[in-house]
Amino acid sequence: MNPSLLIADADEALLRYLPPLIRQHNYQVDIARGGLECLTKLRQFTPDLLILELNIPWGGGDGILAWLREEYANNRLLPAVLLTGSAPGESLVGVLLPPVKQYLPKPFSAWMLLHTIHTVLDRN
Repeated sequence: MNPSLLIADADEALLRYLPPLIRQHNYQVDIARGGLECLTKLRQFTPDLLILELNIPWGGGDGILAWLREEYANNRLLPAVLLTGSAPGESLVGVLLPPVKQYLPKPFSAWMLLHTIHTVLDRN
């Protein structure tokens, strides 16, 4: 079975462009446009990887990460790749902890995201 991804981002252009490209590389892709929709989907199924925008509306990426840390406290954490417009530094210190495996600053290329997906899933 192909690995499954959940992309949680409010950027409509990104959500139109990335899923078809990622599917071409044998991944199943679902999307969420806000934190609440992301949380709802995570309660319905567990993807192999969560790709999460830190500043996603309606709950925020930090809220989703806090929920994941609590929900998976006694189990293997669902790995996440964090998308952010922030530079690495103090603003990311509290969020660059497990389950975050990598972060990609925006803008990023689709090929960089694909490489990151392959790297993170190969590591797990």
